[in-house]
Amino acid sequence: MENLEGKLFFNSSSGGEEGFTNASTSQTDDKKNRHIIRELVQNSWDSAVEAKQEVAEISFFVKEFNKSDIVGLEDYEAKFSRIEKTKQKGKNKDFYEQIENELKKECFEVLFVKDNGVGFDKKKMIAVLGNGCNEKKDENASGSYGNGHFSAFNASNLRYVLYYGKSKQDGEIFSAHAILASSKEENENGKPELKSANGFFLKKENLPIIEEYSEEIFVKNMPKMFESVVNVGGDGKYDETLAVVGIVDFNYFSEYEFKNEKEKFEYLKNTIFCICASNFFIPITEKRLIVSVESDSQEKQILNSTHLHSFIQKNQNELQNTSLYYQTLFHEKISLNNADIWLKKDTNETKVAIFRNSMFITDSCRIGGLTKNTYSEFKPFCLLILPKKNLETLIKKAEGNLHNDIQKSRLSKADQKSLEKELETLQKEIKSRLDKNDLEKFDLKIDGFSIDLNNKHKQNKTIKETKEKIPTITGSEGNEMSLEQRQESGKNSGKKRALKASNLTNFSSFLKNGTLQICFVMPKECLILRLLAQDGTDLSCDRYTHLEDGVEVKKFKSTNCDCEQIDKNTLKIKAPKDIEVTLELFGNFGGCIDFRCD
Repeated sequence: MENLEGKLFFNSSSGGEEGFTNASTSQTDDKKNRHIIRELVQNSWDSAVEAKQEVAEISFFVKEFNKSDIVGLEDYEAKFSRIEKTKQKGKNKDFYEQIENELKKECFEVLFVKDNGVGFDKKKMIAVLGNGCNEKKDENASGSYGNGHFSAFNASNLRYVLYYGKSKQDGEIFSAHAILASSKEENENGKPELKSANGFFLKKENLPIIEEYSEEIFVKNMPKMFESVVNVGGDGKYDETLAVVGIVDFNYFSEYEFKNEKEKFEYLKNTIFCICASNFFIPITEKRLIVSVESDSQEKQILNSTHLHSFIQKNQNELQNTSLYYQTLFHEKISLNNADIWLKKDTNETKVAIFRNSMFITDSCRIGGLTKNTYSEFKPFCLLILPKKNLETLIKKAEGNLHNDIQKSRLSKADQKSLEKELETLQKEIKSRLDKNDLEKFDLKIDGFSIDLNNKHKQNKTIKETKEKIPTITGSEGNEMSLEQRQESGKNSGKKRALKASNLTNFSSFLKNGTLQICFVMPKECLILRLLAQDGTDLSCDRYTHLEDGVEVKKFKSTNCDCEQIDKNTLKIKAPKDIEVTLELFGNFGGCIDFRCD
């Protein structure tokens, strides 16, 4: 056992008994590799940006150690032996039994994640060991050395993570954090005392982890198990600043039984590279980020700008959207006052992807100006938006803890107004560069009708008893119903959710055994049929979104025409003019659908 000037302390607890989980680990529960790797990489990427590194280098190492060589593990085992198994129930019982079995092993694999950023100083170490404090200087940084770091615990079967860093201001610093469960122990007076579930590797016990006491509590040297990781090229040279996170008893984010070490390494490499490619392809493409993976038995593999294209091509199934977004980077780039945007026209479907600090956030935002439905009158395109200045700050505030969605409700009323103003300006700039749909090509007659698809049980019962065609609501022949007619029709039918059609002639429909059969006359030799979900409660509503929730059309069948499914929402139909077409749509029709042709 290495003799470090410190120990894994579980301080006295003034609160109630705690289990093996906390609110932060529960947010990224289980072994969801996408959350864990993304959080680790974004913290390292942000740190390198803060350090003004020309190229951020993030390295993943897997190394095996004897139990006796892992810092603090002896103290960890002593604490675990004092936890009462009989008190653990449900999920806590599962964690207890898992750790009990793991501690029988003599060797453990550790995943190290190293970066060349600003390193850990006292403030950042306090934030890492604390409960979600964010000590990053740049308020627009993607992650946080705080709450986000808890995701790493789910990659450790022992729920034990080590931290080593070197900074210009504070030199070397080391600590560790274990999450177990509370235990009762006798204090120096012989009385039972509740000890915390959280253990920290420090020089002293029962001192608060704050900057005032940092000189007294933090270990100021590097454990031996980190030497081979931080040694650059094995020549005894070390980076001036760096940070290393060590995940003890690494579980590979998986319950999968690997056949050999090579298969295990390939799984890890592909998982890390896929997540990095889909979330950080902008800085990789711009030669500002390099990610590598290696282990004791396998050579280093690198993902950089040279290898990114071939990797995305090879993994098209997992990276379909990423492939489109990556291609868009090589089309028109426009620098606006509050954002950089990349625009690729003539795509099959409109896509709007939001980034921040060059990291992918979401492509399903529901805020006007950032959603594809804002641009529905334009021909399909792909748009990448990288906010700058005040817009970037507002987007960050609107993100959740996992940095994968944007919600206006997270902002104050003042910030909401500011965001609306920023997006209004952005939207005008974007629209000025898009091509409008050529509506003159599709001068079609319109029939409108409604089918109540909201109550499946009621529908099936009606169909079973009557076996009659579902009634339609039709306007004057050859003309679209007026707004007043549509509103009145909706009221009389008593339907709050409906299925509608527009721009199709002689449209009729049958719903039977979960299959929606639709018949109409082909008005053009070729048309694009788009299925959209209505965002409203009556037939007069004209707001639509692409099928995302509630409806998933699984299959198209057609007769008398050539039919190509372009994507989940779009069908391309080719047929001689005025030939009747019949389609059968299989899926969940519990929402409200609109059929439109372009």
